Amino acid sequence: MNVTLSRCTVLSQLMRVPLPSPETPRVLGVDDFALYGGTYGTLLVDATSRLPLTLWEGRDAEQLGRWLREHPGVEVALPGRLPHLPAGHLRR
Repeated sequence: MNVTLSRCTVLSQLMRVPLPSPETPRVLGVDDFALYGGTYGTLLVDATSRLPLTLWEGRDAEQLGRWLREHPGVEVALPGRLPHLPAGHLRR
């Protein structure tokens, strides 16, 4: 088969392939960051594989607590720079 494909076509087709659901990590990295003008985001990373798990706008402890309840199996949560989170949210 001699078919010419552009990079954009190949990338768009690859983006349609569903990714497998990531497994709940044993060790979770949690970090927040400033996007712009008082807008913050939170990044959750599998600390063992160093692969990102999720990213969301905001940096509240309630959202992190909800994520931890929905993903049982996290044994250790390593905070980045999250001094505003109560310590209880980072322990199981």
